[in-house]
Amino acid sequence: MYLYIPQWQGSGPKNDIYKGAELIKHSILAKYNFVAPDGLTLNASDRVSDIQNRTALLNNLISVNNIIRKNEPQKIFTVGGDCSVEIAPISYLYKNFNKELTVLWLDAHADLNTPVSSPSKTFHGMPLRVLLGQGDSEILNQVSTFITTNDVVFLGLRDADPPEKQFIQENNIPIFTTREFNYDVNVAVKKILQITSQNIYIHLDLDVIDPKEFTSVSVPAEKGLNKQALVLLLKKLFESKNVVGASIVEFTGADPKDLAFVKDLVSIYTQFIYGKI
Repeated sequence: MYLYIPQWQGSGPKNDIYKGAELIKHSILAKYNFVAPDGLTLNASDRVSDIQNRTALLNNLISVNNIIRKNEPQKIFTVGGDCSVEIAPISYLYKNFNKELTVLWLDAHADLNTPVSSPSKTFHGMPLRVLLGQGDSEILNQVSTFITTNDVVFLGLRDADPPEKQFIQENNIPIFTTREFNYDVNVAVKKILQITSQNIYIHLDLDVIDPKEFTSVSVPAEKGLNKQALVLLLKKLFESKNVVGASIVEFTGADPKDLAFVKDLVSIYTQFIYGKI
């Protein structure tokens, strides 16, 4: 199943991510059978329970859950949208594969805040913590199945808040640094393959890329992956594991060169899974 979810409200007051998602849709996705959930809310809503745009986000999560459950896909490729669009696909696939699924979180940020710990109160900094079963109770009620910290591996993480760092340390969640990938991606991938299950989900927030090479993100962080290392990493993961889900999220569309690279990423994804999901 190919999902297009142009939700932007998780990133805060600006809708740059919606504009970026629309740019991908009209420039790249036309030849693929991407579907958008019915009833998505594309307007802002009030801050409730320490979450900006909470009402819109909750409504959208319900809409995405509905289309996934209606279609019962075996694999899901998602184009977004902010990082919180991942909640429905990952929780569904985790349940569908009997909890035999490793989530590779390719992201400059940990996305492990709760509404209480979050400095910004933006929901795109909370989805992984929600998937782990902690956060707003009404949102948690929409999660198909919670994953565990043993099912998570961080790739390219370099900008985490103190409570997130504490959570990672207390739960011994593995982190592969951008330096490891940029230095020798083959060695890094070999290590990843040894600690992950056969089924994997690839969460790709584009801010994992070094901002010197890719600028079209809302929360850039220095010293990221170079684009060549990212491409090699993705190809090796697809060749070595059963990729049951993948995403491309948090694109703002600021630079035409970045759109061309996103097109390359979509081609890589669909080269391996088009016609199979």
